Amino acid sequence: FKDRWKAIIPPSIERSSYVLVVALLTAAMILLWQPLPLVIWDVSGQMLGSVLAAIYILGWVVVLFSTFLINHFHLFGLHQAFENLTERETKEASFVTPLLYKLVRHPMMTGVLISAASDAVASTLTP
Repeated sequence: FKDRWKAIIPPSIERSSYVLVVALLTAAMILLWQPLPLVIWDVSGQMLGSVLAAIYILGWVVVLFSTFLINHFHLFGLHQAFENLTERETKEASFVTPLLYKLVRHPMMTGVLISAASDAVASTLTP
């Protein structure tokens, strides 16, 4: 996919346009989401509910913390676009593995999965 994408989109805006398309598709998925019509379990006010809420928050803390381990301008493709505007040659980013990146390849996605899994469990639990 990326090879085809790079053939269509200029390298200077490749990453930022990819991030934009992913954000739009994610927004569409969130807006069109249809929850299950019934509650199976309700753990609110119980210890399990508090544990699931803590895991949910932990997942989002992992996501936020992970973003600060890498360059935000590279993450969103702004660095490439800025270098193109200033007519500088884009340097290939070096691969680094700070902190969480030594444990898992994609700590941001891992954090999202932790939050989504705990939210899915919490939303399907009911007495």
